[in-house]
Amino acid sequence: MSISLNSPWEDSERRPHLHTGPSRIHALSSIGKPLVLVLRDGMVLHLPLLAVGPFDLLLGWPGNEVLVHLHAITF
Repeated sequence: MSISLNSPWEDSERRPHLHTGPSRIHALSSIGKPLVLVLRDGMVLHLPLLAVGPFDLLLGWPGNEVLVHLHAITF
């Protein structure tokens, strides 16, 4: 099996991600605060924000975390 270099899985520019601009600064200032997120499948999460990555969010409490990819969130 070969993967082409144009695969969307290899091209980080095609994946939803937080830039280093104001949206990332706002997200980082929200760490520890409760968030309400609606996922594409209709699930609603009411959890505190633990960490922000370039492609995902870590929600929940230490020892009971939930990793949510940005492409799973309905904006």
